[in-house]
Amino acid sequence: MSRVGVTAEATSIGEDINVLEIISRKTNPDIVLIDEAQFLSRNQVRTLSEYIADNRKRNIPVICYGLKNDFRNELFEGSAALLAYADNLVEIESNCQKCDRKATMTLRFNKGKPVKSGDQVLIGDQDYVPVCKEHYNNA
Repeated sequence: MSRVGVTAEATSIGEDINVLEIISRKTNPDIVLIDEAQFLSRNQVRTLSEYIADNRKRNIPVICYGLKNDFRNELFEGSAALLAYADNLVEIESNCQKCDRKATMTLRFNKGKPVKSGDQVLIGDQDYVPVCKEHYNNA
């Protein structure tokens, strides 16, 4: 379920999952939506790109949503691959949580303190906040 209450059938994709196997379970999908696409592997993105090319006549859109860079300001593997393979890129802007300017960075907080090093993905006491460059650099 989304934050606004919309629900839809979804399948979780791990790094070792063949995305085409999941898509092929559906007979003639109208659209393929991938959320948190930053966690895709480069190979999964390449496979999706090939799927789009093979199905151009059917015109099945594959839409991916995700973050471009992590809290260290490094590209996620899936995001880097999407930047290389995508036919279209549309930026969905968010505002800095500190000043309301355009947020281009993500700050990770652990127990209320900003963190700029460590594992790319941690689940637990971490909070992730969108911020502008100024507030990222001065954190």
